[in-house]
Amino acid sequence: MRLDFSNFVLFAIVAYVGYFIYSQNELIKEQESIMQDQFDLIETQRAFISEINKMLGIQPGIYWYKPNSQPQDNPLHTEQI
Repeated sequence: MRLDFSNFVLFAIVAYVGYFIYSQNELIKEQESIMQDQFDLIETQRAFISEINKMLGIQPGIYWYKPNSQPQDNPLHTEQI
C-alpha cells in the first residue's frame, strides 16, 4: 500500500478535527459542572438568607425578584372582543 502526501494531509486534517471536537466537548462538560456548582452555591446562600430572615422576623418573599411568567403585552392578557 502506497502512502502519498495528499492522503497523509487528509488524514492529518481529519485527526485534528476529531481532536478539536473531543477537546471542545470536554470543555463544555467542565463548564456545565462549574455552572451546576455555582447554581448549588446560590441555592444554598438563598436558603441561608431565607432562614436568617425568618429568625429576624423579616418576610423572605420581600427581597426576591419574581419575574412575570407571561408579559403583560402577551395576547392572553388582552381583553376579549
